[in-house]
Amino acid sequence: MKIIPSFKQSNFSEGTLIGTQALVQALSANNTFTYVHVTPKIAGIATPHPEYIFFALLAGLVIAVSCIIALGLRPLILAPEGKSRKSDGTIDGAATCSECGQSMQKLDPQSLISYLNPPEQVATELGSVSFDGWRCPQCHPEVPATAIHIRAYVLNSRKFLTCPNCQELTVQRRYKTIKPATIAKKGEESITEKCNCCSYSHTKIQPIPKIGSNGSNGYSDGGTGGGSWGDSSGFGGGDCGGGGDGGGW
Repeated sequence: MKIIPSFKQSNFSEGTLIGTQALVQALSANNTFTYVHVTPKIAGIATPHPEYIFFALLAGLVIAVSCIIALGLRPLILAPEGKSRKSDGTIDGAATCSECGQSMQKLDPQSLISYLNPPEQVATELGSVSFDGWRCPQCHPEVPATAIHIRAYVLNSRKFLTCPNCQELTVQRRYKTIKPATIAKKGEESITEKCNCCSYSHTKIQPIPKIGSNGSNGYSDGGTGGGSWGDSSGFGGGDCGGGGDGGGW
């Protein structure tokens, strides 16, 4: 399509105009329709010519499609170095440097690892966050780059919690029943939060509703708990720094 080159250069108005002109020319050159023009009078006002209505609707359609394409092609603008975060997990397809305006290059996953800190590496292994590395060849032409922009995409903020030490989604919860609930009495369960990267760990006790109370016979964690913990897959198993036991609730 003739509009694509202009859109890739962010010339959206020019691309829209070119696309509209191309469609009008194509339709005019290959027009095999025969119009019988009748101009009825309504309260003394002439009805617009059908061809004008057609081309007006066509122009509106082209503009609407052009806007949709423009939004899809609009590149992400990032600083040549630093970090940013996206909460919906949607991966960006392209990036432009905010300093020089040049297109940035995405690092391959293997090269990116060396730029990630231990909590980020653990979050990657857990699947709670994914990361992309963007390098500006104009601002940082050296290879390997001395500075990149690390873009984080949150994938699962319900199953994993942010560690107060690591400041990353590396904490998981585990629930254990201490005293089962009955119809007559409430029960008790322990909730343990443990980081897969550092030594943060904390446990608290909370009641379990009676069986049948509020239509439930137990406690639901709302999707933030679950299962056992990993060993950080070779990232140190608790050697992320920060230390501490997480304090009290």
